[in-house]
Amino acid sequence: QGQLEQWGTPETIYTTPASRFIASFVTQANFLAARRTPQGWVTELGTLPQVIQPDGHPPKDTVTQGEVVIRQEDLALASVADGVLWVKSRQVLGREYAYSLTTPAGQILHARLPASQALPVGGRVQPILPAQPPMLYPDQS
Repeated sequence: QGQLEQWGTPETIYTTPASRFIASFVTQANFLAARRTPQGWVTELGTLPQVIQPDGHPPKDTVTQGEVVIRQEDLALASVADGVLWVKSRQVLGREYAYSLTTPAGQILHARLPASQALPVGGRVQPILPAQPPMLYPDQS
């Protein structure tokens, strides 16, 4: 009863998943609600000036909300006293740390950073979003 969702190389499927389902299945990613404003796409972590859809193009003007995908390895963090995220936990993975983070609304996000960037559990951090536009999966409603 299954169906083929996407066909391609592992690299293509990982870097450009064709749907939210595929992105949640093959990537270790964070999904953030986003809504369009004149300033850009507003998320709980800040405003993104641009997003792209899985086809590589910006969303049409009729798309007003959806979810942006930020992979764990693409979410950089800076330790600052007034950061919007709290470090819930840190797990050692050899040469990197896996962080579990809490947003002000209580959403759990994940990030992976080099072991040279140890952030204190319980501390506050500021997310540094990727320079390249993240992928947006528009709401289907």
